[in-house]
Amino acid sequence: MKGSRHIRGLLVVALLGMGISQFIGRMAPVCGLALGQPRDPAAADANRIYLEVGVLEPVDCVDLHNEAGQPLPVLFIESAGRTVKKGDRLVELDASALVEKRMQRVARRQRAEAELSLAKASMEREERGANGQIEIAGKALQLAQRQLTAFKEAEYPDQLTTAQNEVNLASERLAMTEWRMRWLEANTKKGQNGEATQPAAEETHLLEARIALLEAKMYAQTAQNKLKFLQSYLREQRVAELELTIARRESELARAKDAAGDAADRGRAAIAFGETNLRMTSDRLAHLEDQIAMCKMYAPRDGTVVLPMDTSHNRPGEAGIEVGDTVGNHQTILRVADVSRLKVDIPVSARAAQRIVTGQPAVIRVDAIPDRTFEGRVATVLTASEDPTGSGKGRVTIALDNPASTLRPGMTAKVELDLSHK
Repeated sequence: MKGSRHIRGLLVVALLGMGISQFIGRMAPVCGLALGQPRDPAAADANRIYLEVGVLEPVDCVDLHNEAGQPLPVLFIESAGRTVKKGDRLVELDASALVEKRMQRVARRQRAEAELSLAKASMEREERGANGQIEIAGKALQLAQRQLTAFKEAEYPDQLTTAQNEVNLASERLAMTEWRMRWLEANTKKGQNGEATQPAAEETHLLEARIALLEAKMYAQTAQNKLKFLQSYLREQRVAELELTIARRESELARAKDAAGDAADRGRAAIAFGETNLRMTSDRLAHLEDQIAMCKMYAPRDGTVVLPMDTSHNRPGEAGIEVGDTVGNHQTILRVADVSRLKVDIPVSARAAQRIVTGQPAVIRVDAIPDRTFEGRVATVLTASEDPTGSGKGRVTIALDNPASTLRPGMTAKVELDLSHK
């Protein structure tokens, strides 16, 4: 009895196993898998159909970024899916913070312009003052030089001639006085005891003659001393004084020229600094004005507004950016794309990449339109060694036409590739 029950249990298990095997055998062709083959793509390289999932992207698109240099709130943004023409407004960011900063930079540029004007005016004043000092010092030097020349060529010879004439005159006067004295003495009568016996008037004349003789001798000596003084001392002393004056005037002229050069250097340095400062403030203001202008973004081409891709996960952005959201610096806000031609990138195993060729057809299905298939072709094939991500897998790009705009960027696409040609 127990044996018969055991046999019946084995028969039931066998029948169930046969039914499950038949069910799997019927479903395998529908699923595109060979019976007994693993579902992992790396292990399915030998299969006739290679399945992989990717996201549809436009082949030709232009990204619009926040290039304002800082995070800013969104005032307006065009809706995704809208068809736009070149020049249509797509995004406007709140530039009020930049406008306030612009006012400050305008004030800085005006201050830089004023400082540059003051530096130029100051340099002109200093140049005029320095040139005036140079002119004064030059005239003073010329005067000293003329004084020296005049002393050597006119003043000293005149003084020497005058002194010589005075000596000659004093000598003649002395000679005449001596002659008169001798004459008066010779004509004075003397008594037996040797005393004069002429009248008192004659005695007076003789006394006056003696006094005049003394004066003539003194005058002659003075004239001789003056001539010697001129010849031996005055000329050298006066020439030395005038030459010293010339040296001082030359030094003053040199200092005036040095001062003028220093003033010119300071002026040029101040002007160069002012010009650099003005150029920097102008450049910063121009850059800020460019940033303000970049807060309004216009369509660079005809196309359709689409959400940017999330490059970190290779999928479209979640819900898109809305009015009031703050976008970061250089953040992609939206795309303007030509949706008439799309592409999908899929990873493939290293073995599968060797069996896929450019131009090979591909069948594409999307979840949003489950009852239709779309035809694409392989545009590029990268082997595992060529993949820039270093994932160790190959990468295939399939391109497909979308003239009726039935498909939209961001749709999830299932790609089927026939590997039976190899």
